[in-house]
Amino acid sequence: MTVAFVSNPVGAFGPFGLFQGGFRNQEFPTLAVDRSGGTTHGNVYVAWNDGKLCVPDFVSRGGYCYSDIMVSRSTDGGLTYSTPKRVNKNREPLESGLGTDQFMPGIAVNKNGKVAICFYDRRNDPRNFAIGRTCAVSTNAGSRWSETPVATDGWPSVVGQDLLIDPTYMGDYDSLASDFLNKSGGFIGAFGENSQGEPNVRAKKF
Repeated sequence: MTVAFVSNPVGAFGPFGLFQGGFRNQEFPTLAVDRSGGTTHGNVYVAWNDGKLCVPDFVSRGGYCYSDIMVSRSTDGGLTYSTPKRVNKNREPLESGLGTDQFMPGIAVNKNGKVAICFYDRRNDPRNFAIGRTCAVSTNAGSRWSETPVATDGWPSVVGQDLLIDPTYMGDYDSLASDFLNKSGGFIGAFGENSQGEPNVRAKKF
């Protein structure tokens, strides 16, 4: 099927608005191509965050949509894509009727055709404020995903660190990579976190 990658509104002002905590939501879909040489060679994977659970919210111009990580696969060089699949496994809505955000994914494929997606994750804070990190892996071309927590304690959103550039900046440049030479089968993910009260860059190998 042909899929148009159009997200539901996330945050206060649609797809280019603000997450709870006051930082910007740029969609920045991420793409990876399978170069394994195996049966899934040539598959194209696209991941993005998409507002799925929407609730009334007077602060957010009438509504706020909690974000999930979605992925779609193409087996014909990007001409058509599979029905988008939700990657994060946290149960929603919560007992309160609200949800939590998962956002800004990075994606990569390793030499064995294994697909990995890492993303920021607020599931451990029912107030949807503290941010953690989760990675998900699929060994069957994105049909099913298993999750591994990377950072679960959570850190607050810290914005306005550079008022001259963008007072709502946080994240955006997190990434995930596999060995481009297909020598090693693992992944390395980099991300920003504020656990020390200031932005720092961390990396996780798995």
